[in-house]
Amino acid sequence: MELNELILDVFNLECKLFMRMDSYRLIEQKCGKKCLTSIERQLLNAEIHFVFTRLIKTIREDCPGLTEEDILFCCLSKSGLDNLTIGRCMGSVSRQPFVWKITDIP
Repeated sequence: MELNELILDVFNLECKLFMRMDSYRLIEQKCGKKCLTSIERQLLNAEIHFVFTRLIKTIREDCPGLTEEDILFCCLSKSGLDNLTIGRCMGSVSRQPFVWKITDIP
């Protein structure tokens, strides 16, 4: 097995782990209709940093100018969530700012 395949396998396992976390359950329950609260976003941020440690390290190395919000957006996007759901996870009801953010991230 090649290194790239192993890296992809690890990432897929990280995504499966994220789907078992409390914050992911909150996303499933709430983000279809409303935003996460500030406390729920703190939980999400902590769990994203716990699960996607390697991805976050790579993002920081490759794109040092990204903010914490940008990194969170990247992790949520990479985990397969759609832009509207990601926006609601991050406290925005509008999809438009996250469409713009996608084009701003190198």
